[in-house]
Formats: sequence, structure tokens, C-alpha cells
Amino acid sequence: MEMGVSLVEEQARARQAGSTRSEMARATVFVGGMYCAKCSDAIRDSLSRVRGVVEVLVTNYVESPYGIVQVFYDSRQVRTDEFLAHLRTPYWATLIEDRDPKREQTLQRYTEIYVC
Repeated sequence: MEMGVSLVEEQARARQAGSTRSEMARATVFVGGMYCAKCSDAIRDSLSRVRGVVEVLVTNYVESPYGIVQVFYDSRQVRTDEFLAHLRTPYWATLIEDRDPKREQTLQRYTEIYVC
């Protein structure tokens, strides 16, 4: 994604280029190994370089090495396993399926197990 270009603008460009809304997807990832403030930037930069990834939002827990990463991507260009492969040591990641009806409970469970 270009600097200064919002997700909405990027989606509009994708539609003009022939992508449909259904091809834009979101992946929620629980990430461990985030030990310093630069980790969020490193994760964002690493995933943003992957072709097909539109936007990466990183939220890390205060005083904890864990966080939630939202990855918005074009499912025609990249699969979740492909961009998750770009997260290397010291990071580990668990994909939380967005289609899972118990998604919020799963996120809460990971938070309770690893953060609390």
C-alpha cells in the first residue's frame, strides 16, 4: 500500500482494476514475540511488502509480548499462509478465522491464556 493511501482508496483502485469486494479479505492473527515498540513496525513492514496485502493494522498489548494483527488483502493475489510465512523468529502467529462464529471468544481465550 502506498504511503498516505487509505484502505478505502486502495479498495476503490482495486475495483477499478477489476477486483471485486468479495476478493478483498481480512485475516486476524494473534502474534507472540513482540518484545519492544519496534516489533509493531517490523511486523507491519514485513507483511506490507507482500504482494496482495493492502493494509496491516497492529495492536499490541501493553507490557506484554502479544498482539493482534489485522491483515487486509486481495485473496486473488495471496493466501494467508503465504503472508504469515513472512513472520519469522522471534514472532509466532496463530490465525483466528474471521468466519468463525466464535471469533471473539477465541480472541478472548488467547488473551486470557497468554496476556493475563
